[in-house]
Amino acid sequence: MLTDFDNACLTRDLNDSLVSYDGTRFVEFLALVVVAGPVAYRSLSWLYDWERDRKSWVDHFHDTAQAIMYSFIVFVLGNYARTLSWWTVLGYFIGLFGWALLGELPFMKVSLPTWRSWSPGAWALHLFAVGAVLTLAVFHCLWAFENNIFWPWYLVGLIIATSFIWIGVVVSIIERRVIIPWRIQRHRTGPSHSQSSGSSLPGWSGGNTAGFSTAHPLASTVNQSPAATSPHAPNMAGGIGLPMGPDYPSPANAIPLQQYPTVGQPEAGHTPGSAAVHGANDSSGRPTLTINKEPLSSTHGSPSTQSSAGYNDADAAADLQRSLTSSTGTTPAAPRTHLVCSGKLNSRLTYWWRLIDPLAHLRRRLAERDAAGTLDPNLYRRFSVHLHHWQIFYILAFFTRFPHTVSQISAGLVLGIFTHGGAAYGFDSLLEVDETATTSGKY
Repeated sequence: MLTDFDNACLTRDLNDSLVSYDGTRFVEFLALVVVAGPVAYRSLSWLYDWERDRKSWVDHFHDTAQAIMYSFIVFVLGNYARTLSWWTVLGYFIGLFGWALLGELPFMKVSLPTWRSWSPGAWALHLFAVGAVLTLAVFHCLWAFENNIFWPWYLVGLIIATSFIWIGVVVSIIERRVIIPWRIQRHRTGPSHSQSSGSSLPGWSGGNTAGFSTAHPLASTVNQSPAATSPHAPNMAGGIGLPMGPDYPSPANAIPLQQYPTVGQPEAGHTPGSAAVHGANDSSGRPTLTINKEPLSSTHGSPSTQSSAGYNDADAAADLQRSLTSSTGTTPAAPRTHLVCSGKLNSRLTYWWRLIDPLAHLRRRLAERDAAGTLDPNLYRRFSVHLHHWQIFYILAFFTRFPHTVSQISAGLVLGIFTHGGAAYGFDSLLEVDETATTSGKY
């Protein structure tokens, strides 16, 4: 199997294959495009002070890594395993230094985004270059017809290759005209909208328990009960039997116990150990019932042996049943004390769900963003399309795949111009931040 692997890596493919690879030729290709060309250009540009960007060693490493990536893709898909020749090397250095010398002409120190301000000389030279490219493109299309690859491979491949440019243009336009205005509008109206809408619970106003209790039908009664201040009672939302605290973040997660009598501390004049039933009418005329929450001494021992930590909701429920029995002489229906256990179970489930809730981080991040009141500047940066010459000629390098001398020289020309862009300036992005729109505040 190892022998087969070596043969597959080092042997060229058939002439009609789309993907081709040859190990020896690939090393030669890297030596030309990644090593010899950039080193020769940087040396001569330093000697003659040609136009170039100053680069650190890190910049050189970054550009070299990108050049290897680009070279591998174009070598495999551009048929250079079969078409790389000395004609390609000759055309490569002509393209590399010819483009560099053209860039040193005074009227050629321009870029594509500034085409409206080009001089007549710049226009004439660019139009001549476009004409030469179109002429060579016609010859390559004829060779594609002869090899029966023009449709669909050659033409569809051209559409796919150029899509990296026009799709970027479309994305930039959509981002600038649709997404950024929508994002800014949502940011401006989002926090105020969330504050005005509030919770779906009636009377709830973002954690204000008073606002909730006043809207509840038992508000006038439970607000008079001392249960809210009892050291034994759980934290209640407005005294209406809604457990609050770290296990109950909002009334929406609380156990609805308000339909049962409220258990509270004994009022003035009552001693611990006695069960007192107090009847009263609330503001709406409905009778209410408030039971003290101290345990009976006959059942639970003396008050001195009791502590607030040892008296829980289950004991309070038992006291409630015994007090009702002693007052009426009949045994009432057992209060639904299982709701207390259900509340504890619900609190545990809520706790564990918070640990694994996939949307918890998103909700917290959105809340922090709304509280901060600012939008990340990276989300409304506007980009402009800056088409670089190395991107254009890199795309053309995929289609000079024929074993004709003219095609091999053309391959060297486009590869040389591609290398010039990376060696002189680096492989800049197609979409660059529009500093004019950013600094002028055009959002």
